[in-house]
Amino acid sequence: MQGQIEGHSIWLFDYLSSHGVGKGSRSSWSLVLYFRSKKLSLPRFSLRARCGASKRGIVLESNPKFSEKHLLEGDEEALIRQLFDQTKRAFFDTHADLKVEGDGERLIVYRISGGNTWRRADPETIPRLLDEALEMLSLFQSG
Repeated sequence: MQGQIEGHSIWLFDYLSSHGVGKGSRSSWSLVLYFRSKKLSLPRFSLRARCGASKRGIVLESNPKFSEKHLLEGDEEALIRQLFDQTKRAFFDTHADLKVEGDGERLIVYRISGGNTWRRADPETIPRLLDEALEMLSLFQSG
């Protein structure tokens, strides 16, 4: 599904990802919102909940607790550190189940619907994800 909302181009779709093979494989559906907006000018980054004790990612020295809970990655570390100010960190601390990727005029927001399942996301979750994604989009807008 695609359209315009608040002057931004938006696409909404389901995405199935599979990991591993055989009995150890895992598949999960994600509900994805893809925004394209002239009001965005983002360095390429991704943010998701940290799994395990991996030391990968960008560490925000000003908030080590955030870096313990979230895996923030990207090539332009200085720009990404500057982008993730206290307001954005607080948003993601209260929305830890969201994953986000940004690059230039693009912002992708998604939530995995469940573990090892072939079940698609419940359509009733769309309004909540859209509200959260629009709030996030407003935090990342420039000018």
